[in-house]
Amino acid sequence: MENPVAQTDELRLSILNSLSLDTSLEIINANLVAKGMDESLSRQVVAKLAIELGLAHKAIWDKKMKSAGILCAIGAAVTGGSYALFAGEGMYLLAWGPMLFGLIRMAEAYSRVEKIKAKIVKAERFARNEAAV
Repeated sequence: MENPVAQTDELRLSILNSLSLDTSLEIINANLVAKGMDESLSRQVVAKLAIELGLAHKAIWDKKMKSAGILCAIGAAVTGGSYALFAGEGMYLLAWGPMLFGLIRMAEAYSRVEKIKAKIVKAERFARNEAAV
C-alpha cells in the first residue's frame, strides 16, 4: 500500500507542474476527474494551488519592481548629486544606465504583476464555478 502523503505530494507537484506550463484549469480539472477525483474537490484543489502559485509569482515580481525603483532612484540621485557639485564647471554625470534599466524593469514587472493578478482572479472564479468574463 502506497503512502497517502507521498501520493498527495505527487499529486500536488503534478498540478503545480501543469500550472507552470500554463495548462488551463479546466484541463487539469478534467484530468483529475478522469483519475477518479470528485469534481468539486478537484476544482477546489486546482484553484487553491493556482492561487498559491500566482501569489508566489506576484511576490517575486513585486520584489523585482521595488528593486528596479530603487536602482532608478539611485541613478537619479547620482545625477542630481553630480549636477549640484559640478554644475558651475559645466560638467556633470548623467547616470542614465541605472535609470533606464530601472524604468524598463519596473514596466516589465508591472506588466507581469497585472497578468498574474488576472490569473488569480480567474482561479478564484474557477473555484466558485463561475463563467469567465
